[in-house]
Amino acid sequence: MFVAFVIQQTNIIIMGEQNSVVGDTTYRNIVGSHGLGRRNHMGQMLIDFCERTGLIVTNTWFKKPKIRLYTWKAPGDWSRHQLDYILVKRRFRNSVKDVQTLPGADINSDHNLPVAKFRTRFKKIVRLKKQT
Repeated sequence: MFVAFVIQQTNIIIMGEQNSVVGDTTYRNIVGSHGLGRRNHMGQMLIDFCERTGLIVTNTWFKKPKIRLYTWKAPGDWSRHQLDYILVKRRFRNSVKDVQTLPGADINSDHNLPVAKFRTRFKKIVRLKKQT
């Protein structure tokens, strides 16, 4: 499932469960070094999509404890994975101030809720008065 928001008609934010693991190794300023796990085939497909569309995987750019990284816990708590991502345009990478998960959030799901903090600045539109 994908959820996309458009801000100022130039920034795209894509959030959702991609069922892919991008891993903890950096890749061309698309994936940071603070991911979780080893990259799989679906993770490589997500990275290729990000490369074609100019997006980055924001979850992997912030150093956090592992409890704030994983987004899905297998039944029986025998493994934890990072499957849900927040993607933004590369141009707006500096607008993302923090990304983490909220384990234990009451959302009726086996996934942890990923949360991002953004800081956007809007241009001031100066309108000239018409002279009569």
